[in-house]
Amino acid sequence: MNTKTNQFRHRKKIIIEPEIVNHVNYKLLIEMGLILWTVLFSSGLLRFMGIALILVTFQFNYILNWIEELQLKNCHSVKDLALRMIVCYQIKNLLVEEAEKERALWNLAVNGRILIPFVNVYIAYENHRFKGKVEIELTHTFTQMLSDDLFVNQLNSALQNVAEGLRAKSHEFNKTGNSVIFELEDTTIDDQIEISSVNNLINVGGGGVVLDASHEFDWNKIHHGIVSGVTGAGKSTLIEYMVANAMLNDYEIVIIDPKQSDLSLIKNSQKVKVAWECEDIMQLLEDTLAEMKEVQRSYHQNPEGKLKQHLIVIDELAALKAMVNKEQQKRLDEIMKQIALLGRQLKFHLLLGMQQANANNVPTEIREQMGLRVLLGNSTEAARKFLFPDDDIQVESENKLGQGILSINGSVAEKFQAPLIKVNLIELINEKLLKVK
Repeated sequence: MNTKTNQFRHRKKIIIEPEIVNHVNYKLLIEMGLILWTVLFSSGLLRFMGIALILVTFQFNYILNWIEELQLKNCHSVKDLALRMIVCYQIKNLLVEEAEKERALWNLAVNGRILIPFVNVYIAYENHRFKGKVEIELTHTFTQMLSDDLFVNQLNSALQNVAEGLRAKSHEFNKTGNSVIFELEDTTIDDQIEISSVNNLINVGGGGVVLDASHEFDWNKIHHGIVSGVTGAGKSTLIEYMVANAMLNDYEIVIIDPKQSDLSLIKNSQKVKVAWECEDIMQLLEDTLAEMKEVQRSYHQNPEGKLKQHLIVIDELAALKAMVNKEQQKRLDEIMKQIALLGRQLKFHLLLGMQQANANNVPTEIREQMGLRVLLGNSTEAARKFLFPDDDIQVESENKLGQGILSINGSVAEKFQAPLIKVNLIELINEKLLKVK
């Protein structure tokens, strides 16, 4: 066993199934010996013992499998354990069936039984849906089969025996190249939530921000966020939704909209300050920074005092940087850096929006403070790597509006679906939310 394979087989973050050793040739010898012994000995007791041993050896592989399944690890409940065992069973049966198609019965008898690769399963049933992954070792017999895109369809057919709607996505290889990973998803439930009225928005809001049926966040835990996406991917709508949610929770809001998009149509009020002209933007950011430092001084004098929540939204950051001169650009980065670093404790939350997330637009020290990272639409590899540098799993988004990938507080990037907005959020904010105390 090589070092890479050994490391793969002893990882603990997913369930490990021990090696199925090739016992077939030894078993056949034992069975033949027991049959001869049973025939030659006439004693009733010895003959009975021989027959019993023959039956045991014929079921030897089933006993081995039963022992191996008992060694499954990292289960949160008996239900999860049973579910994982069922998935393991279905996948191993599929592998055996496919392998037998490639091998003649004579070769199978001469060479012994097929050595099934390790099937590592993590699957759970939470919030009325299945979620997990399957990792299958690449062995000489199965490498070509597992690398074929058609195997995904065969795997999905096997998974249908576990639950309707449970399916595997396209495969990818792990870092060391000794296994192939299939992400599992539940297609029976649509994660997307729908916003059609202010009451609907209030019901969804609560205290945190609900993005879809499986993902929500709290600004006090993620502190800052970044939303990136190509034109038409739904970036601005998602930011408007976050702004509306913050208003419902009595945040003081600063909106920077250099492109004068829909966000610039929000009325200035005691709750909301909006700027889109270059000089007004820089002045508003300076005022916000000064306010934060004043809050910091007050906090040091009275640590028990209640802090007011603030949300600073800078949409189209790249466009803003193109508008200002070099000195202003340097100052802009400095203000964002101070808000990102000091705002965590003072409840000043920074939300950045842009089409292309990269180091030119967002300095690394600011990116590292972003607890929420959202990438909408068909993203480039460069954008994905910038927002999710430590993520080994490639999560492809589809062409559906508002669909993308996200990470919350360093979690592995996952596919999500932004809310379906059936109401004009800007009108709703101006006509109703600004009146909410």
